[in-house]
Amino acid sequence: MRRALSLAARSLGETNPNPVVGCVIVRSGKVVGEAYHRRAGGPHAEAVALARAGSLARGATLYVNLEPCAHHGRTPPCAPAVARAGIRRVVAALRDPDPRVDGRGIALLHRAGIEVTVGVLQAEATGLNERFLLAARARRPYVTLKAALTLDGRLATARRESKWITSPSQRRDARRLRRLHDGVAVGIGTVLADDPTLLPTPRVRRPFLRVVFDSRLRIPAGSRLVRSARRWPVWVLAARGNASKRTRLERLGVTVIQHADRGGRRPSRMRRAAAYQVAFPVFSSSDERRSLEIRHNDDAMGFREEVLRNALVRCVHDLAEHNRRIVQPLRRLVLRRQQRRERHD
Repeated sequence: MRRALSLAARSLGETNPNPVVGCVIVRSGKVVGEAYHRRAGGPHAEAVALARAGSLARGATLYVNLEPCAHHGRTPPCAPAVARAGIRRVVAALRDPDPRVDGRGIALLHRAGIEVTVGVLQAEATGLNERFLLAARARRPYVTLKAALTLDGRLATARRESKWITSPSQRRDARRLRRLHDGVAVGIGTVLADDPTLLPTPRVRRPFLRVVFDSRLRIPAGSRLVRSARRWPVWVLAARGNASKRTRLERLGVTVIQHADRGGRRPSRMRRAAAYQVAFPVFSSSDERRSLEIRHNDDAMGFREEVLRNALVRCVHDLAEHNRRIVQPLRRLVLRRQQRRERHD
């Protein structure tokens, strides 16, 4: 099973919205076939491993980190193929919570007379596919908050002289973290200050979404985000903005999601934004430099754009609450200590 998990980890970031899956087939103590799912739409790990094992699969044990699927998607189901190959025993780390599977693969294997064991290295398998599992079980995106603060709770100097407060290795890690998600969201302050591309490193071969909270539609048409929008999708979430600017952005490939409050004003409370099912930026100018990594679920599982928008609203609300409950008290504590030291000196 550890070998299956190791194989599955090779495709992290490439299989979205599918899980990462590794499969190892063992007969008489020897590996006769192994494989991993490389990308969404490609052959599943079990199918490739069975093909490599050939006739040696009969009477063998198949190890896989997720229950074999039993539904027709872009590829044929795996559980019937396992049964046809004559596998004697299947060891799975996890039951697949996808409502299209959810025990059906195990039941099919049982009906075929195959011994099935579930739960081997379950904790490790859960950590490997935590994004997929949350999306399937909770029917919402998996969200990672990436934020960097100094000890006194600052993001930059008062004159914005500090472009980064993180080290080069930390920034490389952040770009690698993006590969595990389907997109990244930032405030317009980050776009205006840094002109980022917001792409993962190394690049992924699947679509990668960039989202910008931009209440007044200030994103420059010549920004690197807009210039790359036809290749890598860009969503701009706005409360108001010039109609001609919106038209120009849309012609350049940007998707503008716009909804104004009464009189065209930005909603003053997050719950009002949630009622609109559209995420509006409510960060302060410094908070807008924080970014949110976004994981969304497969359209085939009923995921819609409204769900992502609501998730963005929840993310902004959580960030504002974190700032109120943790960052602001920390900042006040540090300032009090500094004042005491100054008085003592």
